[in-house]
Amino acid sequence: MDESTAANIEYVVGEGIVEGITANWEALLATADDVAAGLDRDTVVCEPTDVTVVPATDRFGLTAVVDDDTFGRLDALDPDAFEPTHVARAESDGLVLLLVVFESDEQAVVLPLYYERTADAEGVLRDHDGALPIRVRSLTALEPVSFVLDSPEYVFPETPFDD
Repeated sequence: MDESTAANIEYVVGEGIVEGITANWEALLATADDVAAGLDRDTVVCEPTDVTVVPATDRFGLTAVVDDDTFGRLDALDPDAFEPTHVARAESDGLVLLLVVFESDEQAVVLPLYYERTADAEGVLRDHDGALPIRVRSLTALEPVSFVLDSPEYVFPETPFDD
């Protein structure tokens, strides 16, 4: 993804949309499709129906729920072969919206995510030291597919949440 695409993601997700969280989420999903179309490899585009911040006492990280078909495509991949290549972030209506791209030599995963700017969400993520696991599961899957952001500072706004 070139710099102009990253800047476009920030604009599309962050500004000019007045219909609230749903409209912003819908714009992020549309942007994920646009980003995927620009990649030169087989790409799985995820459309999570829910994203949860899981505290360190459990399986720390972000957990996204996707449909069974998308999960089946992800489950067939080797997540250890994927590296995060792009993270775009925007703030909207008390949420942090993220678009994360993981790539291997032949494939890519485009994953829109979000979390709330609250002590229970952003605070938990910021307080954790180290990598940020991102797990993707379906409602019927026993085990998630896990990706890792080794440098999670990109998922945080410049100014920390202040409760």
